[in-house]
Amino acid sequence: KRDGTDILIPAEQWILQDVTIWGLQIIGSLCFLYAAFAFYLELQNQSYCPKIHLLEWHVQLWNILGAGGFLICAIFGLFTNYKGVEYCCETAMEQSSFLGSIAFLVSSVLMVVEIANKHPNAAD
Repeated sequence: KRDGTDILIPAEQWILQDVTIWGLQIIGSLCFLYAAFAFYLELQNQSYCPKIHLLEWHVQLWNILGAGGFLICAIFGLFTNYKGVEYCCETAMEQSSFLGSIAFLVSSVLMVVEIANKHPNAAD
């Protein structure tokens, strides 16, 4: 099976393909997870005392879940290609990517609601 990565990196160099594709996604997911968790902790007085009544708290919680889903997808992605042959974990990779996307969608919808509530209409 050939795909777009074979154009840039030959299939015989499957380790370089994995590091280039999934390694960069792992780094990006970790950075996004760190940023989401930092904002999550900023909203709370103590790390063990969540502010469930705040909409911002729920936005950041869903951001953390989305970043975690994409991180798990990237980790599973490392195991799908072994010596140029698809090995395992492809279904788990697709499911975690889907769940991460759904979590980001929920976060985005909550963020729109949050912004709409912070800035009331000028006509009111």
